[in-house]
Amino acid sequence: YGLNAYHFIGMMFISSIIAMCLIFLFTIFIGWSLNVVFSLTILFGMFFFVRPILWLRDKVNRRGLSIKRHLPFSLDLLTLTVEAGMDFTSALAVIVKKLGATPLAKEFNQALREISMGKTRPQALRDMTERVDIPEMHSVTGAIIQADELGASLGPVLRILSDQIRTKRFQRAEKLALEAPVKMLAPLMIDVTDGTSVAEA
Repeated sequence: YGLNAYHFIGMMFISSIIAMCLIFLFTIFIGWSLNVVFSLTILFGMFFFVRPILWLRDKVNRRGLSIKRHLPFSLDLLTLTVEAGMDFTSALAVIVKKLGATPLAKEFNQALREISMGKTRPQALRDMTERVDIPEMHSVTGAIIQADELGASLGPVLRILSDQIRTKRFQRAEKLALEAPVKMLAPLMIDVTDGTSVAEA
């Protein structure tokens, strides 16, 4: 939303102060004791100070999941376009158009803008990796940079990366599927226990 780090920290303090003032005035107006007033004021102040951090963490996690979801398809498309004879920068531009308004497309578009402004491709990819900060992106950019330095063909490298990331995604999905029955066991046990108690009553 156009906020930098200083704006965000300021928003944390401002939201906390506003919440504390409102709760203080509300509890004083009701006529509660000073101990309750100060306790609620501090409690709500702490909550609204931490709330922006929780909101930001949730946005970061959702963004990371979206990038992980679109990365295998992007690598497949990048492999096809590079093997068809298109250079890496033009292939990235094609992927940006295909992905639309996704977070991964925005990151690729930012890297393209930095390259067009004179930044080297390895440095633009490293900066993108620092912004995204997920293991899959580290693997992809590291392999691309290494292939550039060694003069190797990008097509086979990208194909191997795509297969590896897709395999990890399937393994993660299988792990979550295996954990689901265990997580459902506790609520089912509670329901069974409640049903038994009701039947006995």
